[in-house]
Amino acid sequence: MTRKKTNLRLLQLLLATLIILSFGPITDGANIRGLWVVRGTMQSKEAILEMLDKAQEAGINHVFVQVNMSGFAYYQSERLPLAISSFDPLDFVIKEAHSRGIKVHAWLNAFTVGALGSKPTNKMQILYQHPEWALVDIEGVSVLDYQRGTASESLPTLYLEPGLKGVQDWVVENFLEVVSKYDVDGLHFDFIRYPSRNFGYHPEVVREFEDKFGFKPQAIVKDYRHLKEQLGRDGYKEAKDYFDDFRRDQITNIVRRVYEGTKEINPNCLVSAAVFPIPADAVDQKFQDWFLWLKNSYLDFACPMIYDTEDYILSIRLADIERLVDKKRVIVGLGPYKDTVSGTLRKIETVEKKNFAGFMLFSYDSIKDSSLWSNLQ
Repeated sequence: MTRKKTNLRLLQLLLATLIILSFGPITDGANIRGLWVVRGTMQSKEAILEMLDKAQEAGINHVFVQVNMSGFAYYQSERLPLAISSFDPLDFVIKEAHSRGIKVHAWLNAFTVGALGSKPTNKMQILYQHPEWALVDIEGVSVLDYQRGTASESLPTLYLEPGLKGVQDWVVENFLEVVSKYDVDGLHFDFIRYPSRNFGYHPEVVREFEDKFGFKPQAIVKDYRHLKEQLGRDGYKEAKDYFDDFRRDQITNIVRRVYEGTKEINPNCLVSAAVFPIPADAVDQKFQDWFLWLKNSYLDFACPMIYDTEDYILSIRLADIERLVDKKRVIVGLGPYKDTVSGTLRKIETVEKKNFAGFMLFSYDSIKDSSLWSNLQ
């Protein structure tokens, strides 16, 4: 082999190695001291500067700023209506945070797109353009027909149907628009899940299931005794597992596509997700298999939301997580908004002693006047 061909081969091997490494999990960001910042703070430059000053003084080194909660963008988007037109909140926070040595993660809600009990009126809102993309419950009712009083922690707003390809493409493109336009250090998923097992019954999804099994998936819940008699235990389990796996796969595919697309644009951009900490709840009730996401390297970090005030519950949750995944890829989400200052400080100490990747506090907006800030450093 000639020297020219040898050098070319070495270059090809080097490029291949770099590509593989760029798609692997980035876990050198240990000792993350993170802060979720709700969109309210993003509405003025003064509020952003106050937040960053407090974060810097408290030793916070990563801020996760909410730039899309209800289908409105706190950045210059060509896809979503703007929440703020007087300035670009994401651009401003990136420049100011980077000047302080703080990293910025763009926090986007995946499927929440407007207030329950109201119809979208802005022509750029996705449910104005595609009302047929709304989430549908087990009774066949679209969330567009829900009343405002039906809002809950699991379903706080209008919600899109994850099982539709159009919805999946739309969500993925929203995330990739941000990483392609902004020098963000990370992308952060929120509400990357179904609200509960009671949802996912869009007519298109139901039709596909019925074509395969000969009955509607609603019968798995509503007529399970008759179905077990008719199909047998194994037949019933096959149908139930198929529908559950289908819903899990829809969420997983979105995470995978965003991760891979992000790494192609900016290999150094971290991809993370706020997730439910209890495996049975996350995987079986929300169809949010973040354990698989970490195992298959569809995420750099998972951020389980352990907002319980009791110290022993935190210890139980951390022990469960540590048995299932690499704790160096887990940023533990804590809830000082419902805890005491001393309770929060004890929990931070617990997380740091166990050598997880770091901690996250929810949220700046709810604790900005707390004495916690003077104790964090």
